[in-house]
Amino acid sequence: MPPASWSEARLKLVHFFSRGRGLHNAEDLAHDTLAALWSRDDYEFRSESEFGLVCYGFAKRVLQASFRRECRNGCEELTDSAGPVQVNAFGLNRAEMAIYLDEVLTLGNSQLREREWKMIQSGVLDDGETLARKFALGTANNARVHLSRARKKLALLARWDKK
Repeated sequence: MPPASWSEARLKLVHFFSRGRGLHNAEDLAHDTLAALWSRDDYEFRSESEFGLVCYGFAKRVLQASFRRECRNGCEELTDSAGPVQVNAFGLNRAEMAIYLDEVLTLGNSQLREREWKMIQSGVLDDGETLARKFALGTANNARVHLSRARKKLALLARWDKK
């Protein structure tokens, strides 16, 4: 095939991937398609139109492989939801949950020892090693045990039944 055919095929493939599919890496996919076609020596073309059809056939396979890679390695960005989220934990709706959470925070602050309450608050973000350093508990395992006991104490105060 003459070099002009390869150049024209590349432009058409870029259009195929970018406009038709909306992919941001259309140039790369076009080059992958042409490289896959170039590496095959078992195709002989009678006309340039046949060359274009084979290019599109290879492009479909490259596109499928790209989608598989994206699904396997990709992730979606988290966005705010459009409407209010319905929370039904403990059989409470959204307004009741906010009131209950305020009560639990008040209970924890007033009824637990200061060290236990601070440990629960720190335990939300910190790992066992960090908690062990903050509260001079020696090992991460000791910190996890103390945190678990403080949480169980708060659960009893808040009357969280495991029924």
